[in-house]
Amino acid sequence: MAPLSPTSKQAIERLRSYVPPPTNYDSVPLSRQAAVLLLLFADRRGDLRVILTIRSNTLKSYPGQAALPGGKADSLSETPFETARREAFEEIGLPNIDQKFPSPFWVEHLCEMPANLARTELVVRPCVALLHSYNEATGEDADPEEAFMPQLDAKEVAAVFSGPFHNFLMTRDEPRGEDDFNLPGDPSEWYAGTWTNWNTTWWRMHHFFVPITNQRVTKSRRKSIDQDAAVEELEKQEMSMGLNRYRVFGMTARIVVDAARVAYAEEPQFEHNSHFGTDRGDTLMVSSSIQYVINVVMTIPALLWVDRWGRRPTLLVGAFFMMLWLFINAGLLASYGHPAPEDRAVEAQSWLISGPPKLFPLRVRGKAVALATSSNWAFNFALGYFVPPAFVNIQWKTYILFAVFCVAMFIHVYFMFPETAGKTLEEVESIFTDPNGIKYIGTPAWKTRVDFRRAALLEQTGVKDEEKLATNYQEDTKEAAA
Repeated sequence: MAPLSPTSKQAIERLRSYVPPPTNYDSVPLSRQAAVLLLLFADRRGDLRVILTIRSNTLKSYPGQAALPGGKADSLSETPFETARREAFEEIGLPNIDQKFPSPFWVEHLCEMPANLARTELVVRPCVALLHSYNEATGEDADPEEAFMPQLDAKEVAAVFSGPFHNFLMTRDEPRGEDDFNLPGDPSEWYAGTWTNWNTTWWRMHHFFVPITNQRVTKSRRKSIDQDAAVEELEKQEMSMGLNRYRVFGMTARIVVDAARVAYAEEPQFEHNSHFGTDRGDTLMVSSSIQYVINVVMTIPALLWVDRWGRRPTLLVGAFFMMLWLFINAGLLASYGHPAPEDRAVEAQSWLISGPPKLFPLRVRGKAVALATSSNWAFNFALGYFVPPAFVNIQWKTYILFAVFCVAMFIHVYFMFPETAGKTLEEVESIFTDPNGIKYIGTPAWKTRVDFRRAALLEQTGVKDEEKLATNYQEDTKEAAA
């Protein structure tokens, strides 16, 4: 077998130097800790391949599906690599950490990847390793597919095969040698993917169909009737259905894709979740905390000075800058990026106008308050379902859509929202019933403004000096009309 190709050497170096983010793996109960071994080896051309298994049909979880060797931790003192190696020994006969390999084989631990949450609520820690089969000092080499025969446990594993590691970033078969140019079916059969909502988050469900006609597939030896089920089913499918590809999907596919992204420093050709795994340590907590702190801090100026600034200017300025940044985001993503729906900040906003009673005349105030409150919650609910699929289907145009809503909001506020800061409900009513104003609207909204003097008097004297306040308000109304 040839040594690693230059591309493979660079990939291994990147994996060696990869440092995963902080993890919560050690804080979950022992019954929820698990690890899998992503074992790489070099083929005859020096390209990397990843070892995969077909789970036995006798297993309770994920029977008959493709998976990485691995399983649950035995003790809290067991590291993820120790768990993965022990399980790989039990499932495919890979010598354990304390066991000797036949020359020239040996296993190098490269890195750990961020953990993934399985549907069975196991926290699965992927461990990446390299099966060396070439001794640079002596020149001794061997072909892992021929010389390293897996010893399968038929109770857990029906078959062992491998997949081209770099191809897990591609949408089509990636031929690299003479054997690969006669792959079964069309090259586009390699990949299919869809977005799915699970655990309140949108995930890309990858489906890879790995050819098995150009490689050696090792199947478990028959030991008993019960242990033969998976092997017989597999052989039956291959003979009757012309099975020439094994499907790798779900969490296993996601783990391999994440590792390939790190190894080759490339992004997949297909849509994908941008972060690695589902375990981002304290990142979400920190980012959420920062967001909440900002929200609280920015609320203070509004509480103190919104009646001095005015509500109209606040809404107009806010709508303008939201519109501006949404258009900028759309332009940047259209030119340079591909959005992942679970990572988008919530630029899609629904606006709840505080104090809706002040925005409506008395004749419709009750209905308006009910409609404003219920519609706010309804739109928040709808946005939660709309935004992720929108990013999948129309991508950066989603930002354009919400930017247009911001433009509409700016126009609506400018023409329809009178300034109500510093005014009582009765005074707001007089705006809508102004006989010199526009029919059904009253005093034009753009002619209303904040009464700083009146707001200051209200703060200092309350409403005791009613005559003085009324005089000031009448004077201001005349000035605005003029």
